[in-house]
Amino acid sequence: MTYLQLLPNAEFVYFGLDGCVFHLWNQKRFPCDRKSAALLNELLRGKPYEEAEYENEFNEYLLELMQEGMLYPYSTPVYHEIYEAKSRMEIRGLFEEPPQMRQIYIQGASKCNYACSYCMIDKDQTVVNNGCKSCILWGTSCSEDTALNQIEAIKRLLQLHHSDITISGGNVFLNWEYIRNVLDLILSEDQAAELHIIHNGSMVTDEILHYIKVHEIYLEVMVLGYDERSWQSVTGSEDACQEFGELMRKIREFQIRYNFVLIGSKETLKHIQKFADDNYPEAANSIVEIGEENERLATAVSYEERMRLPLDEFSSRKRYNRCLYGTLALALDGTIRACPMFDETLADLKEQNLEYIFQSRIIDKYWRMTRQSYSSCVQCPYQWLCSDCMKALETAGQNGGRTGSLCERMGG
Repeated sequence: MTYLQLLPNAEFVYFGLDGCVFHLWNQKRFPCDRKSAALLNELLRGKPYEEAEYENEFNEYLLELMQEGMLYPYSTPVYHEIYEAKSRMEIRGLFEEPPQMRQIYIQGASKCNYACSYCMIDKDQTVVNNGCKSCILWGTSCSEDTALNQIEAIKRLLQLHHSDITISGGNVFLNWEYIRNVLDLILSEDQAAELHIIHNGSMVTDEILHYIKVHEIYLEVMVLGYDERSWQSVTGSEDACQEFGELMRKIREFQIRYNFVLIGSKETLKHIQKFADDNYPEAANSIVEIGEENERLATAVSYEERMRLPLDEFSSRKRYNRCLYGTLALALDGTIRACPMFDETLADLKEQNLEYIFQSRIIDKYWRMTRQSYSSCVQCPYQWLCSDCMKALETAGQNGGRTGSLCERMGG
């Protein structure tokens, strides 16, 4: 008798519909239809393999897996899950040092010199894809605390190991003296951290630009329009387009490191993208799309593209959220959140220790928020590849768990 089992370099994903075998080392994938997936699932669960019992197409599929070094025949049954952890036990709340943060967000302001239409959106009826890259959503209860309390909260947050720090919210340069104290603190605590400031493109003095240049801070400039009329219609300011152009002239003059954050609706984003590409081809772009709840997002990755997404960190994404894991956000009121877009308070640093969010496991539901939570994604073999904004996925999935705004295959 012959029994088949996958080797550690392979993983089979099957939830009752079509399936796929992933070669985790060389980024290959071998999809199969519903019938073949069901047959393969039976064989991997210990059913003896008799070549004559199966159609040629399925036997050829198995042969291909063997030739790729992913499937191996044994003479005795093999039941163990060799690519799963042997122990499910985890020690919680008893760590020698806090976990490593990938990204820390700090709200630098809640006020702005513009009156952007995007700030007036109805959060219950709107999907903001990649909103953490803008000032659009920093929750709904971000009343400012005293500067002293905020500095103390930042000190405590910086005690965590971290890689990147992003300051955003409103126009952070409206209160430059306070923001400079925050930046001085961050730079003194950890000079190795990469520091980003997301900004609306206005009211930036030469003094501010000089500071940013000297300390090699990334300035992420929001692009809200593509001509004077579009800029004014969004911001309410007749000078917004001119201010943006003046800032970009100085950025090039000072040779400041910068990226763009393109913000708009499906209709305006294509014009904004062309404006950025034509005038600033050297700039890297991230895109924030604002759309209606049931509207197909232009920034959503097509299902065919999702099937080809890279397999890096494939296994870890089964347990941890690629977007939220290792991320914390400090709001102006001294509260900690999972990211700027989620309203739930995990801890108030004026009243609780920072370690509380780890010891109480309150952060787990965000860091472990996988696509298994959504009925429209749970049967997709490619769900571990997707990295949509989790707040956008949550908003789009509130109506019966459907996520058609983000993935056309899972929309029905």
